[in-house]
Amino acid sequence: MTTVSAGSAYQRRSNDFNTPSRLANKAGTKVEGGRILANGGRVLNVSATGKTVREAQARAYQAIGRIRWPEGFYRRDIGWRAVERERLR
Repeated sequence: MTTVSAGSAYQRRSNDFNTPSRLANKAGTKVEGGRILANGGRVLNVSATGKTVREAQARAYQAIGRIRWPEGFYRRDIGWRAVERERLR
């Protein structure tokens, strides 16, 4: 996930975001006034595990949906090659 403008704020929708199958790491952020603000560049890395690559990809995208960040955006093509390779096996 990246941001279109430095200084935009994001929030997780719940405190149980990180689980054994899902993890988000932040970078390019700063804390100001108790809020986490984007400070430029790629800001979040969301990863997940699953029994298959497709399941892990789906969990990661579901996790992104739990982040409230109106000014943020993310790529929707991450992992497509691995999902396709798995499908062809």
